[in-house]
Amino acid sequence: MRIEWEPTIRDDDGNEIVPDYLCEVDCELEWDNGEPAVSVNGVYRGDLDLIRSGDLLAAVLGTRIASMAEDSDFIMDKLLASDGAVWTGRGALDPEGAWRRPEL
Repeated sequence: MRIEWEPTIRDDDGNEIVPDYLCEVDCELEWDNGEPAVSVNGVYRGDLDLIRSGDLLAAVLGTRIASMAEDSDFIMDKLLASDGAVWTGRGALDPEGAWRRPEL
């Protein structure tokens, strides 16, 4: 699934390097022992997959965005909604809660 996203790339000190970089993240939802995880297949700017670009700067930027997408609540929420998965707990920290997926 391609998701339009505008991450802000920051350095280790939190300083903005590239603000609101518009791109599309091609990703899917994977399940690891009942827990959802984001798997990124590509990061696109137009038709160009930045990760697989022959340009070093584009490839590094794409890899950085892919890493950010794997940790993004925005991306995770979009994928969970698309999958139809729901949390069955009474709250986010409910130890008896679990993710439920629709029957396939």
